[in-house]
Amino acid sequence: MNEASVGILHTNDRYNLEAQSSLLVSRYGLVSNETWAATVDANFMIEFWPFIQSNQTKTCVNSVMLNSPNNLFKLGAKALAVTATVIITLNLYV
Repeated sequence: MNEASVGILHTNDRYNLEAQSSLLVSRYGLVSNETWAATVDANFMIEFWPFIQSNQTKTCVNSVMLNSPNNLFKLGAKALAVTATVIITLNLYV
């Protein structure tokens, strides 16, 4: 993290990659998408190293764990899916 990010992230968000993405990448543009993607990949390799020694388990862990690159890169898609679900649900009651 650089010095410009001090005061933007709450102390509790220091290890929250989702919060870092929404604040440092999307909102303030202090970190590039490429840097954030490399950080997510490195964090995944370190955190889940004992479990990702084969391609089969790596694929499984990448699809299941919240801090995996597969799931963190879907943040925008997740927000769109929730919005669409709420809109469809509201239209059913109108």
